[in-house]
Amino acid sequence: MKKGLIFAGGEFSEPQDFADILAEKPIIVCADSGYDSAAALGIAPDVIIGDMDSVSRKLPAGIKQIKLNREKDDTDTQSCIDYLIEECCGEITLLGALGGRTDHELANIMLTVYAAKKGAKLIIKTKDTEVFAVSGIAEISGNIGDLLSIIPIFSDAEGIYLSGLKYPLNNATVEIGKTVGISNEFISEKATVKVKKGMVIAVRTKR
Repeated sequence: MKKGLIFAGGEFSEPQDFADILAEKPIIVCADSGYDSAAALGIAPDVIIGDMDSVSRKLPAGIKQIKLNREKDDTDTQSCIDYLIEECCGEITLLGALGGRTDHELANIMLTVYAAKKGAKLIIKTKDTEVFAVSGIAEISGNIGDLLSIIPIFSDAEGIYLSGLKYPLNNATVEIGKTVGISNEFISEKATVKVKKGMVIAVRTKR
């Protein structure tokens, strides 16, 4: 399965926090000012996509650039996801998606749903956190003591099974808007989340 890596314009951690992803040789795409962060880390992208209105560094001539109109319906980050899905990437990691404007943070989190509907898994990654959408079944790796939260979106999430966690669930319903799925805890190095009906946002936090 081909993998993709997106540098967006939010906050970044140290390169060692995503060295494992780079080792898998993903297609690297920068969303506009995400190029500034990638370049500062010494990482050369395969493609830069955006309206180029917030890049402060000079764009290199040897890297493919896809220039977008400044007035457009989709964010630069969504355009990067579309590009990687067209390149047949089934798993995409998104860096720099959090730590900026609140509306952009929320939109980026919802892009995990957008990607899932198109058949790809989008993982938002920071130093301590991973965020992704789950419908159906997902196995999630973590360390004992890490936290896992599940948050229903669109509607109640039904037929939820949780295992490998301190508070398991068996065919439960988690109502949208309620916080019952927050701050569960890993009791093994692998947790399983199963959702029969609906979709949840899963958030794993290192401890």
